[in-house]
Amino acid sequence: MYNKGVSFGELNKSEEEIKVYDELIAKYGEWEETVIAEKVASAILYKKAVSYKGEKDLSKFNDDLTKTVSQYEKTNPVLVTAIISLLKSMQYDEES
Repeated sequence: MYNKGVSFGELNKSEEEIKVYDELIAKYGEWEETVIAEKVASAILYKKAVSYKGEKDLSKFNDDLTKTVSQYEKTNPVLVTAIISLLKSMQYDEES
């Protein structure tokens, strides 16, 4: 399912990509297995990146991401950890 979303992204089919990520998040968002949580975290971040693509002001993206992290903070700390780890690795890649 995750790979399907990535494929849609590579084909510049943003609406389909977001729809697949939404389905993945709805289906697996509460799972606490690390491997699943990492895929869900990636789906959340890619969905948000696609949704806010072209925005010059990233405050909406940051607010939305903060809201998402808060949403899962108590119910799925494994997912929150995966989101934070992925964000840190993305930040590190940008600095390199």
